[in-house]
Amino acid sequence: LDKLISLHPKLPVGYLEKGGLLLFKNEIEKAKQEFEKILEFDNENPEALIDIGICFHNQNSFERAIEFYDRVLQKNSENVQAIYYKGRANVGLELYDEAIELFDKLITIDPSNIVAINAKGFLFSSLKKLEGAKKFFRQALRIDENSIDALDGLSNIYFELKEFKKAIDCIDKAISINRNLPGLWNNKAWYFFNNNKPDEALKLVQTALDLNSELDSTLDTHAYIEYKLENYDESLKIITKAIGKNSKDPIYWYHKGLIQLKRTKIDDALRCFEESLELNPNYSLALNAKADALARKNKYDEAINTLKIAIRINPSLAEAHENLSKALNYQAHSNSNFWDFWKERDLRHLAWQ
Repeated sequence: LDKLISLHPKLPVGYLEKGGLLLFKNEIEKAKQEFEKILEFDNENPEALIDIGICFHNQNSFERAIEFYDRVLQKNSENVQAIYYKGRANVGLELYDEAIELFDKLITIDPSNIVAINAKGFLFSSLKKLEGAKKFFRQALRIDENSIDALDGLSNIYFELKEFKKAIDCIDKAISINRNLPGLWNNKAWYFFNNNKPDEALKLVQTALDLNSELDSTLDTHAYIEYKLENYDESLKIITKAIGKNSKDPIYWYHKGLIQLKRTKIDDALRCFEESLELNPNYSLALNAKADALARKNKYDEAINTLKIAIRINPSLAEAHENLSKALNYQAHSNSNFWDFWKERDLRHLAWQ
């Protein structure tokens, strides 16, 4: 590719292919630089603009990503790639109605657009609207019975519904179609571990890492398994590596904070939660965990205020309601040992949601 670029420095394909390869390796900044080189001689190249947007998207800079998708849509309002990725960015910003509107626009343009149909399925799944999600994935499979995304999405629905065998059947079919996708092995590992099969799960995670050792989401799953097995030092090492690959994901910082709580490294945990909240101030789980860390440092008023913010953002977060109620009760009784409540908090069931 470097030779191609040197021979044809104004041919976009060389930069696009090289950038795509770097993006696959999760070298996002280097990939972005390749795509930006195209704009130096073709300022409105739609493929380059979309790919730069994807780079920002992968760094969870969703608003910045949308800026590049919009530049494409200003020239061509029906560019299906720009519409699709803008929809995904809106999901990242939790602008779900806007995302659905964009996915519906794609389906209006092409009723058999399986990518848009699957995107709606994944969105409904993330919102726990499982029956609606199932409908979209099945619709996609009627169009293409070998749609890996639909099979993957449907497997997750069955997993959420506690139908383990159906979940494994779907993910196995997806793997049989393409055994080289680490995300599929990663998801299967997740299913096995949550079905109390940790040894099989670790083998599956290793298969995913053998396919792509740089995939931060797989490292996160590996860290989760070690965390649940109470191997906190190993879990910390792995999640730190994931953050090294992608430091812009607030979930990874949240997970690292949970691990540090288990290691009783309270100051380190608090810093991790603050990093997470700097990336996503509305991350209610991180706020709830931050309150735990604050309470362990005897900063009870701050803990209570933090819990109130978490509840305002996410009124359905039962854990935060429970913590706030108990915290206010302990605060009201000055002779009570407030620490006894907090030291028993077990946030493991909230991890990796």
